[in-house]
Amino acid sequence: MSLRDICIGTQVLGEGHLPIILPDIDMFFNGDLEIARGLIESVSKSGLRTIKTAILEDPMVVFDTPAEERYLCRDGSYKSVNYRSLIQKKVMTLDQHRELFNLIKSYGLNFIVSVYTLESVDFAVSEGAIAIKIASSNINFLPLIEKSARTGLPLLIDTGKSTLCEIFEARHAAYSANQDVKLIFEHSPAAPPAPIERQDLSFMNYLSNLLGEHAGLSHHSDDLLMIIASVAIGAKVIEFGLCRDNEADDQDVFHAVKEGQLMQLVENINRVNIALGDPYSRIDNEVMPNNGRMSLRAKQGLIAGTRMNLENVSFSFPPIGIPANEWARVQGKILKRNVQAGMPICNNDVEYE
Repeated sequence: MSLRDICIGTQVLGEGHLPIILPDIDMFFNGDLEIARGLIESVSKSGLRTIKTAILEDPMVVFDTPAEERYLCRDGSYKSVNYRSLIQKKVMTLDQHRELFNLIKSYGLNFIVSVYTLESVDFAVSEGAIAIKIASSNINFLPLIEKSARTGLPLLIDTGKSTLCEIFEARHAAYSANQDVKLIFEHSPAAPPAPIERQDLSFMNYLSNLLGEHAGLSHHSDDLLMIIASVAIGAKVIEFGLCRDNEADDQDVFHAVKEGQLMQLVENINRVNIALGDPYSRIDNEVMPNNGRMSLRAKQGLIAGTRMNLENVSFSFPPIGIPANEWARVQGKILKRNVQAGMPICNNDVEYE
């Protein structure tokens, strides 16, 4: 299935293009813009052109209840914290978000944002976001999807912990709001980071074929090999958390890429993409010389008038005689001149009626 290319900022998403790499600083900086600056600078130095973050301006996106969120720590233990408190420390005012976006722009980077409220969609557009992300937790927030689709910006939809019914509903909502919406669906393996046998990376291609849309990976593993593998199987977008090397345990830190890993990771992604090559480069109407092909050879001394067969003809490299793939054409033909044993049999040695 051939899918239309999608322009996201200055990058093109589609077949034959480098996957769009999205380091997500999201709320790993917990409102500290100096920490954010360091992460942004690392992204800029890596040669990437786009960064991912979020607009989280209203703590009321989470009810003030005793509900808890559990996350995995680096030592393998789990920590539970009050869900509202966890979000509260990541909330920033719109002015602080604007300062963050200006900081990103000052490094020459574009930005994509996750949105959690209807108001934040308008703010994302006004501040110059080049695409909008719908987090997996919002896949059933259909009014948010509809409003985001109406902006005309490309829309990334995360499918983590979603049912196929929810995924189809989200897609339908987007197209109902804008029939020309540009959609990318992200496969998000189970969290906390699932073991390797539950990464299910092939679900990306399943999603793409099922929906007729581009698909990519929202990385959830402490093994960077999952990112490399996703490139090899055709991920069009690769999103991963990015935090400081010494970041304290917090939500999603366990499986986030560390600053010190970013440069090498980007290089490895680029190298794998280069290795994928161009599938059409092997299609060439011009026959190129190739020593790795056989041609006809006289098995024994052959005299003029000899009828060629597999008893008196064999095959040798390189193709300096009649090519081996033309044997059916010359089998049973009569030689019009002598050919010494071990020598190539050429077209001018053969009598063609």
